[in-house]
Amino acid sequence: MTSSKKTNFKRFIALALTALGLALLFLALKAIGCNGILSLGWATPLLASLLLLTLAIGFIKPLQGPLLELRLNTLVLLGAVLFCLQATNMGLGLIKGWGNDNRIKADVLRQRLPQEPNLQIVVAPRNFINEPKALLQGALFPLSGVPDADTLLCNEGGPWVSYRADRYGFRNPDEVWDKAKLDVAIIGDSFVHGVCAKDESSFVDQVRAQFPATLGLGMLGNGPLIELATLKEFGLPKQPTHTIWVFYEGNDLFRQLDDKAGDLDFEWGKAGKLQAYLQPSGYRQYFDRQRARFKTAVEQLAVNNRTRHLNSHPNVPVLTPLWYFGLDQWQLAHVQSLLNPIYFMLGFNHLHTPSPASAQQTLNRFDQVLASAEAGLKQHHSHAVMVYLPEKTRFALNTPNPMHDYALQLAEAHGFDTIDLVPRFTETGNPLGLYTRQGHHLSQAGNDLVARTLITYLQQQTAHPQ
Repeated sequence: MTSSKKTNFKRFIALALTALGLALLFLALKAIGCNGILSLGWATPLLASLLLLTLAIGFIKPLQGPLLELRLNTLVLLGAVLFCLQATNMGLGLIKGWGNDNRIKADVLRQRLPQEPNLQIVVAPRNFINEPKALLQGALFPLSGVPDADTLLCNEGGPWVSYRADRYGFRNPDEVWDKAKLDVAIIGDSFVHGVCAKDESSFVDQVRAQFPATLGLGMLGNGPLIELATLKEFGLPKQPTHTIWVFYEGNDLFRQLDDKAGDLDFEWGKAGKLQAYLQPSGYRQYFDRQRARFKTAVEQLAVNNRTRHLNSHPNVPVLTPLWYFGLDQWQLAHVQSLLNPIYFMLGFNHLHTPSPASAQQTLNRFDQVLASAEAGLKQHHSHAVMVYLPEKTRFALNTPNPMHDYALQLAEAHGFDTIDLVPRFTETGNPLGLYTRQGHHLSQAGNDLVARTLITYLQQQTAHPQ
């Protein structure tokens, strides 16, 4: 090979390695910071500029001698680091996923739909806020999922969970609705929904085993305003002896892990129909009187969402091995979970705290929600308790939630008994073990602890009613 050809070949190799190295570095940095724990917003313009500069220099003048050697050595080092990161991530993914069902939702749907053509994915009230066109021209705001449907829920490091929805789209045995009066109505979000918990294993199921006339009225993504609407629409008409409201510190009022609005503020600003439930007039939509229209609206959105999900996750067999290690989106999720505590200790936590004005506005809204709930509960002679459920981040990063005391004080001011699960989780000595390893919901141990706490409380109330 002539000297000129060798020079051109070296230049080509250098350019290729530089472009590949910078691209991989960008993907790695973006992946490590993808959940907002470490902010790397500067990475995009910086790496794009470096890439353009490298390409320009390479075409203007062949790089030879020590400069070329330095570049090649640097890229070899960078490649080794990136390889180690991906290998570590893959190994952690294999360890965490060993023995689990690691299929993505689209694969599960494709395998089950031929035999179960009506299988749905979860549709929750929050979806109707995001897609107002599904509201039948604004005449109806659904508060639950698809009625009487087999529903594919989720998987957080275990088997895929699905369930049969009841006549109103909640996750209960349908016959409970035939009871004239309830023992317990449990209001909440995904934790009450039993996300990623198998049938009969969630804390709602365990409470029902002791108090058979128990309804779980929670849906994925619910916040306090939707929960108030659910209480008035479905809970109070069944005259529950006890109403348990599960408050989740992770997003009900505000979110620490990102700068998005908390669920209450999100609902308040985008769903005016929900605010009608705040009024003392006893507003209801009476789903029991228009079940056919309600079912049509929810089914339409569910089918559309299922189709969009399948289309956005095409069946590409070559990618299947990546899904088993959580690499399908180029995110170093498993490495990130190890690095997050280190980021926090170094001051790169970027946990969000609301401004005093924003916090006060949110608390004022929560106060209105609880005041409306209090009036309804008193009218129906239902004994109320607020359960404070801590977020996994509290224990992973040792960061208390600034809304903790305010939320409990407001609940007590409006006549709720309160059960603070923070000390109960802490007393176990391993609070992280109460959550799934690959998500933020309760593990079986977490569901068992919450169930024991609630059952003990209800038994005491039954023996010594207030």
